[in-house]
Amino acid sequence: MGRTFNVEQRWILGRELGQGAYGVVVAAEDKISGETVAIKLVTRVFEKVQLAKRVLREIALLRFLAGHDNITGLIDLDAPGSVHEFNEVYLFMEPMEADLHMIIRSGQQLTNEHCSYFVYQILRGMKYVHSANIIHRDLKPGNLLVNSDCELKLADFGLARSFAAEEDGAIVTQMTEYVATRWYRAPEIMLSFKSYTTAIDVWSIGCILAELLMGKPIFKGKDYVDQVNKILDVLGTPSERVLQSISSERAQAYVRSLPIKKPVPLVQLMPKANPDALDLLKKMISLDPSDRPSVAEALQHPWLATYHDMADEPDAPHSFHKWHEIERLETLDQYRQAIWDEIHDYRREVRSMGAAAAAAARQRDPDEIPSSRPSESPPPVPDSPPPEYDEPEPISAIPLHTASTTFSEKDFAPALSSTDSVMDPIANYARRSSLMQPPAQQFAFPTAAGTEPEVFVVPSRSRMGSTGAIEPMLRTLSTVSVRERGTAAALANIRFGLTEKDGADAPPSEIPLEFRTRADRAREEAARAALQSQQTAAEGEVGAEPAEAKAVPSRDA
Repeated sequence: MGRTFNVEQRWILGRELGQGAYGVVVAAEDKISGETVAIKLVTRVFEKVQLAKRVLREIALLRFLAGHDNITGLIDLDAPGSVHEFNEVYLFMEPMEADLHMIIRSGQQLTNEHCSYFVYQILRGMKYVHSANIIHRDLKPGNLLVNSDCELKLADFGLARSFAAEEDGAIVTQMTEYVATRWYRAPEIMLSFKSYTTAIDVWSIGCILAELLMGKPIFKGKDYVDQVNKILDVLGTPSERVLQSISSERAQAYVRSLPIKKPVPLVQLMPKANPDALDLLKKMISLDPSDRPSVAEALQHPWLATYHDMADEPDAPHSFHKWHEIERLETLDQYRQAIWDEIHDYRREVRSMGAAAAAAARQRDPDEIPSSRPSESPPPVPDSPPPEYDEPEPISAIPLHTASTTFSEKDFAPALSSTDSVMDPIANYARRSSLMQPPAQQFAFPTAAGTEPEVFVVPSRSRMGSTGAIEPMLRTLSTVSVRERGTAAALANIRFGLTEKDGADAPPSEIPLEFRTRADRAREEAARAALQSQQTAAEGEVGAEPAEAKAVPSRDA
C-alpha cells in the first residue's frame, strides 16, 4: 500500500479495511487496552478547498452524530505537527469488518431477512440524520459499514449538507455543488430541479435496496446522459408535473424529445423478491420526489414490521448548528485553522468525559473507579482526586512511530494507571462498547460432513421476542474480522471485495454540457475562475477539475 502512519507507539497496525484517492483505513490494536479500532488516515487535506471542506464537514458531523447505533462512532482525532504544518488527519473510529459493497460483490447469498434488516438499519440511522436537518447526499453500498453479525452503520459524511424548512413547510436546499455517486443519484439532481429535499437520500436508499435484491446496481449508467436513460427505461416517461420541475430548459427539452415509455414492473427485474420489498422499493424510487416516503414513513412499511419500533428510532436532540461557520470559510488557511480547532476541541471533550465519568463513579462508590478492562476488577482510586484536565497533551510531544500496515509482534506497553485511564479515549471507548453493545445471540447448525457449521445470529433490533412470535435468525456474513492478520485475511471469502474496489462505487460525473444553459455555463466559469485564483494564491497550484462531462456524447435537445 505504501502509506506511512505517524501514530503513537501504543498502536499495532493490522489489515487494510479500505482506501481511496485521499486516504486509507486500517485496523489497529491498542497495546494498552487491547481494544481494536479503525484508523482513517486522510492525506492531501489542503490540496484543494473542496477537500479541506469535506474533511471539516466529516469531523464536525461525526462529532455531532456520535452515539447513534447505526452511525459510525468517532473515538478520537489526531493531527501530527503544528497548526501551520500539518497536512494529514487521523480519525479513530469504531471498527467494522466490511462495507455493503464488499458483501454484495462477494456473491454470498443474502436472504429477504438480510435485506430487510440492512434497509431497516439504514433508515433508522437516516431518521436521526434528517431530524438534525442534515442530508447525507452520498449514500451508496461503499459508505455502509457492516459486521459479520449483520449490524450496519452509516459512514462518510463529507458531502453532507444542511437543509431548511420554508414557510409553506417544504424542505429545500439549493443545488450548489456536485453530489452523490452517479448510480445512486436522484433524478432531480441530474435533471436540474429547482431545489431538492431529503427525498434524494430516500432515492439512494431505494437504489441500495434494489441492489441487495438483484445483486447488482439497478441503474448502471455509463455516463450522465446514459444514467438518465437507464432510469427512464425502468420508470417510464415522467409526468408533466415532474417535467415542469426541471429548471434547465435543455434538460427538459431532452427528456421531452425521448419516446414515450411505460414503466417496467419491478417484479420482472426481481422475480424472486418479496412482494412487500418491491412495494417499498417502488415508492422509494418514484420519479416525483414528493411521492417518495420520508425515512420515518418508510420505517413503518409492513416489510420492516419485524424491526420497527417507534420508541427505539430516535430523532437528534437538536439541529446541527455549525453549517454557517463551515460554509462561510473561503481560504485554505481558514480551513486549516478550523480543522485544527475542531480536532483539539474534540480531544479535550473525550478526555474530560472520562474524568467526569470517574468523578460520578466516585460519588456512587468512593472505593471504585471504572477500569479500562471491564471484565477485570477495577483498580483502587488514589486518595487524591485525578488532576483537572485543561488541555490535551500537545500532539508534537506525543512519541510517534512510523509504521506500515504490516503487522508485527511487539511487547505490550504497561497498562494505564487509573488516573490516566479515566482520561484516555480508547479505554473509555472499551468500557462503553462492552456495556452498550452486548454480543449478539449466535447459533451454530451442523452441515454436511467435512464442512464448517453454519452460524446464525438473532438481529439485535428484532421485536419478535416481545410479541411471542418466532424470532428471525440471519446467517452470519462472510467477512474478514478486523482482528485477523496474514493469511486469514487473504483466504476469506470477502477477498474479492477487498481487492476489486471498482464496481458499485461508480465514478463521479458532472452535468453534461448539453444540459446546461448559457447562463449556467457562465456562472460555472466565473465560479471556477474565482476558485482557481483563490487556490493559486493560497497553495501555488490547483488540482485538475474532473473532465468526465467532455466524454458524454453530444445530443441535440
